Amino acid sequence: MIGIHYGTASMPRSEILPGTMLQHHGKTYRASANVEKGLYAFNIFEKTIIKSDSVIVLLNARGEPLIH
Repeated sequence: MIGIHYGTASMPRSEILPGTMLQHHGKTYRASANVEKGLYAFNIFEKTIIKSDSVIVLLNARGEPLIH
């Protein structure tokens, strides 16, 4: 889990930008590339492709997606 965040929100996968912090299956990931095939995401231990239509993003203090 990333140190400080201010909640989560569900967003369409098509709106996710590279660097956005995500939660997927209880783990925290950083978005890498968003292509038709899926959303590539990684953390220090693993890489994954998220194919669901919506993803859970971590929010910053302004309520916007947390981009690291």
